[in-house]
Amino acid sequence: RATVRPGGTEACANGLDDDCDTLRDCADTACSSMCGVLEVLSGSGQSAAIHAPLGAPIRLRVTDGMGGPLMGRAVTLSTFGVSAPSYSLLTDALGEVSFAGMRAGYSLSPETITFSSFGVLDVTATVTATAPAAGTILSIFNGPRYNTPRGVPGPTYDAGTNAPIDAGLTGAADGTLYFPLGNRIYRLSPSGRLAPFVGSGAGFGPPLVDGADALSVAASWGGGTVLALDEPRNRLYFSRSCAIYYVDFASNQVHPYLNRTETSDFTGDGGLAVDARTYNVESMAVTASGVLFFSVSGSSAGPRRVRYIDTSGRVDSVIATGGGTPALYLGGFVGPVSTIPGSDDVLLTTPSCVIAGTSRACILRLDVAGNITHLAGGLGSATMDGIPATTASIGSVGPSLMLSTGEIIVNESGDHLLRRIDAMGNITTIAGTGVAGDTGDGGPALGARIQSVGAITAWRGTHIAFWQASARAVRGIW
Repeated sequence: RATVRPGGTEACANGLDDDCDTLRDCADTACSSMCGVLEVLSGSGQSAAIHAPLGAPIRLRVTDGMGGPLMGRAVTLSTFGVSAPSYSLLTDALGEVSFAGMRAGYSLSPETITFSSFGVLDVTATVTATAPAAGTILSIFNGPRYNTPRGVPGPTYDAGTNAPIDAGLTGAADGTLYFPLGNRIYRLSPSGRLAPFVGSGAGFGPPLVDGADALSVAASWGGGTVLALDEPRNRLYFSRSCAIYYVDFASNQVHPYLNRTETSDFTGDGGLAVDARTYNVESMAVTASGVLFFSVSGSSAGPRRVRYIDTSGRVDSVIATGGGTPALYLGGFVGPVSTIPGSDDVLLTTPSCVIAGTSRACILRLDVAGNITHLAGGLGSATMDGIPATTASIGSVGPSLMLSTGEIIVNESGDHLLRRIDAMGNITTIAGTGVAGDTGDGGPALGARIQSVGAITAWRGTHIAFWQASARAVRGIW
């Protein structure tokens, strides 16, 4: 443009460097008398536990070039880390705004928050999320308990849903979480940003095409979705009705792994898994060496069973309902829900484990040969702590978890409790009062009420995250 030249006049509001001094609009000192100023008055530098409220609001002021207050100017907060009841406020008669009710972010590091207003330079403040006290329960996703899809992409605490997660929740060592909502699988990054990872949002379609871009597929799920994360091989396995696919992290492409035609049947043992057929996949767990165990629903074609796919891509069945030995056999099972560190065995939960003629809920260890070992579930009191897990009764067991420490987190969904089996084999309660509810965020998990706990996963090492269906939220225990 003819007006843009060395020695020209900076126009201050046209988005151009009119005088060619590398400074544009209000960044140029020539505009000091015309441009306003946005400044942080107080509240920067605060810290609070993950997703806990800040102790004070962050206050800002907008003034004109002469230092006078500018009333009615919109000031906008822009960040994916921290959360706030409102992300845009209007200045008052003093030119000030106060962002109250803000919460710390998800990442255990200083979060830079950017504030902007038209015609002035952006300013920043910092907030640091700290580790909560051991045993604290908190909300990770949908803290306000919205019952409508909202806030994606955006800060995970403020996102909402009206769709179930089912058994589909899995976590990486760095704090990343993956879970399905509606017609997509979402990724919660270590910084706290929730964004789509798999699925275009379209409804259920034909079998997925090998090599398709992960965000382009029609990924509506028939019969719920379960996930399994294989970090050493950079894969995320996910079920779609009676099939299993995986996303390759390097290419972000989807590939079929089991039953590529998505045909319901029981066939293929001993052959390639992509050519095998099965019924609805109900749970999955992948071992350190890459063996993928999964359970499938029963039908007239056969009983509910556990199958596995080895590292060469071949599938076989391990055990079926009614299988086992006279001393220990299964009347029904939830399926493989967690790997066992240092082995190719998996944790199996079942609501109907028959030991010495008595049926009870059990936690079992299962290997590829079909051998099962009793780990927990007996005839003691359901809430008695400090006793051997093999003699303690566990009520209506749901998806459970073995941590890298070898400890087992038992999901007693029927008793609204989470319990831990320690390295000595003793069981203690770690969350819940035994009364159904949704309370206690920010306080001890033992004083919180939980209900309808579904999927459960390791979170940031030896902490845990779980899906609470009754609240449509992901909660965590530090």
